[in-house]
Amino acid sequence: INIDLDPGADLQLDLTQRLPWDDGSVSGIYSEHFIEHVSQADAIFLLCECRRILKPGGTIRIATPDLQHLLADYADDRIHPDWEKFGLDWTANRCERFNMAMRWWGHQWIYDAEELVRLGEM
Repeated sequence: INIDLDPGADLQLDLTQRLPWDDGSVSGIYSEHFIEHVSQADAIFLLCECRRILKPGGTIRIATPDLQHLLADYADDRIHPDWEKFGLDWTANRCERFNMAMRWWGHQWIYDAEELVRLGEM
C-alpha cells in the first residue's frame, strides 16, 4: 500500500497521527525519504506506531538521506553524484550544498544510522 498525503496514493494518511492498523497486524514497512520531513518528535511517534502495528519478527526499512555521507561530502568538498544527476551541480561551494541538503525539500531532521537505531530502540 502506497501511503502519502498527496492524491494518487493508495491511501492518504497523516503519518504523524495514529496508524489505522491493529496491533501486530503488519508484516513489513518500507519508508522512502519521508522520516526526514517531520520533526524528531513526530518521527519518534511514527516509529512507535510502526512498532505497535508490526507483527513479531516484522521488518521496517527506512531510506533517508544519511548525515554521515553529507558530512563526508562536505569534508572532502565533493559533489555527490546525485547532485549532478538532478542538475544541482551548479552550487557555489560545499557550504551551500550542505545547507541545501539539510534544508531543501522540507527536510526537518537528518539522520545517521546511529540516530535511527537509537530512536528505533526507544
